[in-house]
Amino acid sequence: MFYYLSIALQAYCVYHCYSNRNNHYWILAIIFLPFIGSLLYLFVDVIQKRDIEKVQEELLSVISPSKRVKDLEKQLRFSESFENRVRLADAYLDEKIYEKVIEHYDTVLRDNFKDDFM
Repeated sequence: MFYYLSIALQAYCVYHCYSNRNNHYWILAIIFLPFIGSLLYLFVDVIQKRDIEKVQEELLSVISPSKRVKDLEKQLRFSESFENRVRLADAYLDEKIYEKVIEHYDTVLRDNFKDDFM
């Protein structure tokens, strides 16, 4: 049973490494160090990348809370759409800037749903 589990883990790791175009030395490590190489690859390359991205995003929001608002303002200037305006209004609501929240929600309601009575 352990043998089949090890082969399945190797196959998954080699497929993941090849599909994500990671360094090919990982494939050699996975094949020549069957169980240990697979576990190392999973820990170093798969699990850690996701966790690092989440931690970086949360840390950035703690250090600069208005960064999300600035990014959404840039996105709205680039493409003025319903979704971008609502996201920006939600970000202003999180930052407790109520004047701009009202302004953006009012613009959205005036433009798109002027005749909608639901």
